[in-house]
Amino acid sequence: RGIAILEREGVIVSDKVADCVQNHGSKGKPRTKEGKYLQMADKISFINPGIFEILMKRNNGKLKDEELDFLERMLSGAMDHLRKFER
Repeated sequence: RGIAILEREGVIVSDKVADCVQNHGSKGKPRTKEGKYLQMADKISFINPGIFEILMKRNNGKLKDEELDFLERMLSGAMDHLRKFER
């Protein structure tokens, strides 16, 4: 859908860019090296001190169980993705 919008606006979208856009934040299977790198970066980008800081401030310095569960799932998914990443 995003590619169609860009193309309607006259933007010429290369296969590499289309692959990145279509697989950004998804469980898709990027075909290009660039698409794979972007997908990997997207999966691990949540590992950022700012995310933890926001959660801690919101809860007076404590994390709720559901937030810990969410962070654990995200970290586990990111690690699985890194292990499978084609180098």
